[in-house]
Amino acid sequence: MANVKITDLIAATTPLAGTELFETVQTLQSKKVTAAQIAATYSTSAGNVLPVANGGTGRTAGNYSVFSLEIHVSKDGNDTTGDGTLINPVLTIAKALTLVSAGRNTVLVHPGTYTESPTVSTANVTIATSELTGANTQINGTLTLSAAARVSGLKMNNLTITGSGNTYISNCTVDTRVIKSGSNYVEIINSELQCSSGVQISGSGTVSIVGNKCWSVAVSNVSAIVLIKDCFQVLAPSVIAGTLNFDGCAIFAASPATNAVTSSAGTFITLANSFVLNSAANNPERVSLAGSFSILNVVYDKTNSTFTGTNLNAVDYFSVVNADTVVSTAATVGTLTLTNDLTVANGGTGASTLTGYVKGTGTTPMTAAATIPFADVDGRAYISSFSTADQTGNVSSATAVSFSDGLTGTGINIVSSTQITFAAAGTYMIAPSFQFRNSDSSNHDATVWFRKNGTNIANSASIVNVPKAADGGATLAQVVFFETVTAGQNIEVMWLPENVGVTLDFIAAGAIAPAIPSVILVAQRVA
Repeated sequence: MANVKITDLIAATTPLAGTELFETVQTLQSKKVTAAQIAATYSTSAGNVLPVANGGTGRTAGNYSVFSLEIHVSKDGNDTTGDGTLINPVLTIAKALTLVSAGRNTVLVHPGTYTESPTVSTANVTIATSELTGANTQINGTLTLSAAARVSGLKMNNLTITGSGNTYISNCTVDTRVIKSGSNYVEIINSELQCSSGVQISGSGTVSIVGNKCWSVAVSNVSAIVLIKDCFQVLAPSVIAGTLNFDGCAIFAASPATNAVTSSAGTFITLANSFVLNSAANNPERVSLAGSFSILNVVYDKTNSTFTGTNLNAVDYFSVVNADTVVSTAATVGTLTLTNDLTVANGGTGASTLTGYVKGTGTTPMTAAATIPFADVDGRAYISSFSTADQTGNVSSATAVSFSDGLTGTGINIVSSTQITFAAAGTYMIAPSFQFRNSDSSNHDATVWFRKNGTNIANSASIVNVPKAADGGATLAQVVFFETVTAGQNIEVMWLPENVGVTLDFIAAGAIAPAIPSVILVAQRVA
């Protein structure tokens, strides 16, 4: 017989025998296949195997078990005789979906145009092609996903997503329309949604669209949350109900002098790190926002935009801002820290710069002065007080001086009649004066000092000598002391007489002179 072709050998349904085998061996040897290779993999015994390409093994009719979990669709396939294997594909995606089973749920579509409208109704099906972005493998119809699915590399006329199963789309092209009406989570990555009839999101749930193009997206469900990120061509998006967020996108108006972005009352929209351009892409374009909105680091035509909604006043935070010009159209401007003199700009009157202490109310011109008015000093504090009572000390223990009358001031208070209490941290001058009286027949000393929060302050004591009664028996003494405190601390003035005849004496007003308090206190913050 003539030599058997290698393809005939592979397709043989029964092993070859006798002369046929010999002649076949001759043929394989002429193709540089050694006898040892043939003997190791083939004999006349029924059931033996024949090597497939590159040293792989398989049955005489070919065994592609490594691809057994895939369902192949090809333009040279057959829906009647095909079983979806690599060498026996089916013709349509719809047929492939009927072959899906547990563990065999990956549909591989080979290049070509498939005129059909398949529906994925079994959960966790993957439809994929070998393309980076859908182009040469096309569904001339509508792909409907009513269950959880993953689709990659397809081009199609329409994409419809329903149901509640999570859906993941990548590297696809949709030419006419995307409809998302289900409540599921949808993630669309690097896909050309260049839809002439738009991307319509009427279902609830979250939709993330990242990269590539997204034309005429319209959100119309109050429970929808849509994020569009890093798309270089977003055409005339709108939100009628729900939430729509943009980050890092180039957004274009559909036609000249029209709003590039629109939102309705009751919606929420965020525009961040994006360009909003006219249809010719050569100028910023307007927006019209009637719902709540945040705009962060966006180039757009603010002058011609319409804002009837609520600005949520989101804040952009920068460590350093270096700007040639700072322009604000708001009624109020926050704090500006300047490292140089502030120029009087935009038609303001006055000198070109203001130096010294500069102040203004925002509604009146700013002024400058060489000194700071005391009323403008932050943290100022002072007090004046006295006592109209005689005060008796103890010769064996310290007694706190009482200041119970005539209290005036701010930032310093008298607590429990003896504690001079400070509202703010700082350094204070405390200056008490004492009207001492000695009713004894001998001169006697009295010691005065200061305590802070109940503890004696080191080196704060002074001794006052009060003359005996025969020599007038009275003396006035004043002590000036400086001490640093923290907020809420207190200082007490302490005294200790050498003899019980030494007292702090109040003298009532006379016919000419006013009354003499037993003690007078003046205190003031100095730093």
